Amino acid sequence: MDDLIQTIRCLHFSDTHYCNENLLEAETCLNSVVEVAETSKPDVIVLSGDSTEHRLEVHSKPVLALSRRIKQLSAVAPMIILQGTFSHEPPGTIEMLGLMSNVHPIAVANRICQIALTLDNQWIFSVGAVFADGELYLPLIRLVVTCVPTINKANVAAQLGGAAADVETGQAIQNYLTGCGAMNQLFAAKGIPTMGISHGTVRGSVSEHGVPMNGPDHEFTTDSLFDAQCSAFLLGHIHKHQSWDRFGRKIAYPGSVGRFHHGEKDDKGFLFWSVSAQSASFSFMKTPARTMGEFDFNGPPDYEELMKEAPKFAGGYVRIRWQIDEEHSQLVSIDRIKKIFESAVSLKLEPRILKIQRSRAEGINKESGLANKLKVWCSQTNIPSEPLLERFAVLTQSTASDTANKIIADIAAFEQG
Repeated sequence: MDDLIQTIRCLHFSDTHYCNENLLEAETCLNSVVEVAETSKPDVIVLSGDSTEHRLEVHSKPVLALSRRIKQLSAVAPMIILQGTFSHEPPGTIEMLGLMSNVHPIAVANRICQIALTLDNQWIFSVGAVFADGELYLPLIRLVVTCVPTINKANVAAQLGGAAADVETGQAIQNYLTGCGAMNQLFAAKGIPTMGISHGTVRGSVSEHGVPMNGPDHEFTTDSLFDAQCSAFLLGHIHKHQSWDRFGRKIAYPGSVGRFHHGEKDDKGFLFWSVSAQSASFSFMKTPARTMGEFDFNGPPDYEELMKEAPKFAGGYVRIRWQIDEEHSQLVSIDRIKKIFESAVSLKLEPRILKIQRSRAEGINKESGLANKLKVWCSQTNIPSEPLLERFAVLTQSTASDTANKIIADIAAFEQG
């Protein structure tokens, strides 16, 4: 094999989440992916899951728009489309997208398998979960991809054998990836670049909202992914870009191409990979995602500040939080805030109303007269009663005018003396 085919240049994007609500954002951001693809001419293009947000009617605008983008991309290079989360991307979705192939073929990765790219840019699928001896004529192969789409226990049993049904899904996948390692090392020894693609959660990754994903139920660990011995492991599902490195081999999420939820503060984009038989590198490329504005007020919102900042978030997401005492909550005009941010695509208001806490004193209702009730309240709340009773007498025995005049006189005397 000559030097020209020992490094694969791969454009990798994920989580486009096409639907009516996301259509403008998805189209704007995926258009930038298409433009980079048409300019840079990668060898392979990968969509690692969640192309849609939910089940869509085939005649809907999002389906038409996404299909058009897939057709544009497959005119540039061979594609792999991986099955994403079933609730986002119902089974059958990517099979339909696979029919959008243009100049180059689209490999639909809807099962655990390995796929090879030939010198004439055709895809070859393994019969089983991995390539067996004799399935490949190595001098004709320029890339081998290990695919682990979104899975459940039934899929694991069907694709990895009945014995896997008795093993926890995460452990079964780890066993499979470890088993792929020997085969991928064989390919690497022949100078063939290897990649892995999957859709799921890596334990220890961080969500787009900054939450560490440390639960025991997540599908992968970095160790299990590195055990596959792929030079590059391309992931989808988490909307935050992040990566891991081990001796030149890399694992990475590109994050979602667009900003589809409140709280996603990081840049959005996709990855452009360079993958060899022994190592990999990538560049993160930003998309023109919507802006995200967040405002927090310890008190009522500052309308002047909001009016000043509002033009920056036209067509973007805005979240405003404030906290205010219950008796003052009516001072906040929700309608005025909505008017200020009428050009935002989504406005989320999160007021925190501080409830008034009133102390109740046992036995207070048994006393006659306000002075006696005040004494009981002071006793129950450990507050000295004498100063309060003195002031109470002034309030009850004097007019408001006399009280005000006395206060003014006391202040004058204090200043003179």
